[in-house]
Amino acid sequence: MILSSGAALAWFRLNAAVLTSCFAFGSHSLSTGYRKCPRQDYYYWRFIHIELLSYMEAEIIQIIKYLLTVLAGILLGNSAVYLFNHMPGKWFMDYGEKLPEEKTDDTSEPKTDVFGAAGPESLKDRKPGDPQRVRSTPWKYYFSMLFIAAGLYLVRDDWVYTIAVMIICWILLELSISDIKYRIVPDQLLIMLAVSAVGVIQYHTGWMDMLCGAALGIGIMGATALLGKAMYKRDTVGGGDIKLFGALGLVLGVRGVLAVFMISALLSGAHMVFLLATRRIKRKDTIPMVPYIAAAAGIYLIFLWQGPASAWLDTWWQI
Repeated sequence: MILSSGAALAWFRLNAAVLTSCFAFGSHSLSTGYRKCPRQDYYYWRFIHIELLSYMEAEIIQIIKYLLTVLAGILLGNSAVYLFNHMPGKWFMDYGEKLPEEKTDDTSEPKTDVFGAAGPESLKDRKPGDPQRVRSTPWKYYFSMLFIAAGLYLVRDDWVYTIAVMIICWILLELSISDIKYRIVPDQLLIMLAVSAVGVIQYHTGWMDMLCGAALGIGIMGATALLGKAMYKRDTVGGGDIKLFGALGLVLGVRGVLAVFMISALLSGAHMVFLLATRRIKRKDTIPMVPYIAAAAGIYLIFLWQGPASAWLDTWWQI
């Protein structure tokens, strides 16, 4: 059995106490012939025994938490692929659009992207044997590893917060895939994200912080959309992005939505510069924004809000 540092320290203390007490008791016995354990030694041994049990109990609970976190990560990673492949095609379509009709005489190769099947044909409700929107291999392994890593990083401090964060990140992952593949942010997933705010209520100062965060998120992205429209004479921010920031503001509150806005702007700006420098896109091209927003929200949830780096963020906000 592999012991952590706490259990190893307790085991070392116990062995040191045994050796010390045996040496003291042996010297006492040789000099006086008294072989019965004194009352103070009994209470000392009782204290050592209780201390060791408390350490071992805490370590066993942590091991159980880690095992459950790994199982939860595997479940979330696999379900992200399975459920995305089985979501109704109407979720990934604009208002008023219709599903493509069946083409029985089409012999052309199906369109694909980095995830799997692409194009209008992939929007049809999946049947056995149809190409997957997101290929099971390798994506379920990648997603599972991400959820496991994030969960193990958080679960030692607060398992309730860990559950809430993993569920929120799962929804953000589905939204990111949808935006990359279809440039659509499904309203159904946005509603799920807003409802997930229930899991983090206790980490807010009150309902007002959540409502103000939602209003601020919509306001920030709305203003960004208007500014982009005025500068470039075209839509630079979609309505789905605005609704996403409203839902995130409800989840993260005022400070959270501001932090996510700044982080996502830095991520998207840096990536855009890289893509332009390598000539992978042109200046007039557009890129999906949800992946950057989701990545920024994940960074904030895992590292900055209630995670180990939360003290640094509190200091930054005070400045």
